[in-house]
Amino acid sequence: MDTTSSLPTTQAGATAPDEPVRHTVLLVDDEIGILRALKRVLRRDGHEVVMANGGREGIEVLESREVHLIICDQRMPEVAGPEVLARAFELQPDAFRITLTGQTDLTAAQQSINEGHVNQFLMKPWDDDQIRKAVADGLRSSALVVENRRLEELTRAQNAELEAWNQTLEAKVTLRTEELTARNALINQTHKAVERMLHDFVELTASLMEVMSPSLGLHSKRVAQLSKRLGGWMKVSPMVLRDLELTGYLHDLGKVASMADDSADGAESSPEVGYQMLVAVAGFHRIALAVRHQADRFDGEGNASGLVGEKIPVISRVLAVVEAYDAAVFVNPEDPTQIDPAAGRRVLKDQSGKTLDPKVVQELLQRLKPVASPTPVAQESQAQAHAEPAAVEPELVDVPAKHVREGMVIHKDLVNNAGVLMVKAGTVMTQTMVERIRKMAHGELLLKTLTIRVMPPEADDKPQAAA
Repeated sequence: MDTTSSLPTTQAGATAPDEPVRHTVLLVDDEIGILRALKRVLRRDGHEVVMANGGREGIEVLESREVHLIICDQRMPEVAGPEVLARAFELQPDAFRITLTGQTDLTAAQQSINEGHVNQFLMKPWDDDQIRKAVADGLRSSALVVENRRLEELTRAQNAELEAWNQTLEAKVTLRTEELTARNALINQTHKAVERMLHDFVELTASLMEVMSPSLGLHSKRVAQLSKRLGGWMKVSPMVLRDLELTGYLHDLGKVASMADDSADGAESSPEVGYQMLVAVAGFHRIALAVRHQADRFDGEGNASGLVGEKIPVISRVLAVVEAYDAAVFVNPEDPTQIDPAAGRRVLKDQSGKTLDPKVVQELLQRLKPVASPTPVAQESQAQAHAEPAAVEPELVDVPAKHVREGMVIHKDLVNNAGVLMVKAGTVMTQTMVERIRKMAHGELLLKTLTIRVMPPEADDKPQAAA
């Protein structure tokens, strides 16, 4: 018959699943013959059997050693069974408790249940197999209780450990996130600093171009500024927008190089010369390509590159439109105060779909400020068409110091290299101030830029004729 000798746990704790366990069974009765008879039955199953002659002795055993199951007589002198089992419940609550009685008194049975927390009743006389099965089932039940408690304690311990681990992990994640945030901030800061340095370097290059050719330098600045605005209206990516501005500043770099080489055919070779100069600069590959293809016709006619339409880089297509417009508006390259906005419109319309990308042309045309006063209906249409800032007509122009004249209005504060304010915006130029500015531009107080942003005198909607 199945015994309890291989149960997986004991009251004291868990053992290995295959490790034999010898359980202790306490027999409490005031009749020594009954104790011996029960002991003979239970020892066959390998249990350690402890006999207690009477209730008082049974309590002493419970107080001195661990037991796994108790079989206690119901009626005993001095200390009755319910009292012994009640004490057993206090001392060793995991031990399985069996009452052995020859009585059928329901009151006594109720007392055992209430006071002794009895798990099972057995009647005298007993059947040996019934006793062995009851003991095996009781030990198994007790072992399950102990195992469940062990698992609960283990779960609580693991949960506590997991909670501590989660808190530690959360702290590590927070710390790592802070480190990454700080590193990203440093990277972004460094990136912005590099971008600023690059932009400043390109502006410096444009200023050097202006020294060699003031008209070419001013043209490059205007193209860079308008290209950036046009790219914004077209909603190009930030990277393309940045490249548009830088390409605008550098698109005529090849012409400057050709000027230094009297034997070079500057007009024809300047885009390729500019490309060769820029392609060697790290990060300037797209800018170099844009410079190389700036003269490619949108219809592809005569293009040595073989590119047609939107196969031409978008920066080149925007650059071509802006350069054509600027060249037509500033009718006298040597005097930027002489402008003809209407001529710029005519060139855009005439070359749309031919040399110029019609989509880019249309984007710029709808941003241009009307030359004539519109009718009320046209005004309403104009308001809808120009939801974003328009009016790119060059009412304000940059001019070299030599072209500053009496009556011009300074539009932007003029400062020297030390950042000292020399002329405040809004100042109307007098002859004395004109002479002073020209002297500063060539003297020790060299201005940050050789150009001065001014509003031409008597500026109105009428185009100024070339001198």
